[in-house]
Amino acid sequence: MGKLDKLLDAEFWKGRRVLVTGIDGFLGTALAKRLDGICPVFGLIKDYDLGGPFAYEREMGKLRSIK
Repeated sequence: MGKLDKLLDAEFWKGRRVLVTGIDGFLGTALAKRLDGICPVFGLIKDYDLGGPFAYEREMGKLRSIK
């Protein structure tokens, strides 16, 4: 199993906490959604945007923000 295969394997992420910088960007959003339910995901957002990609998750209570 190569390094990329290992990173795409859900078992690799179980029991880990993941910090995604730029979680409100295209790649950060995709990564966080893929890891949701597999492991705890934390993210950093530089410029907070109420209409950004995580607006739905915020409304549904899946996203907690700390300022």
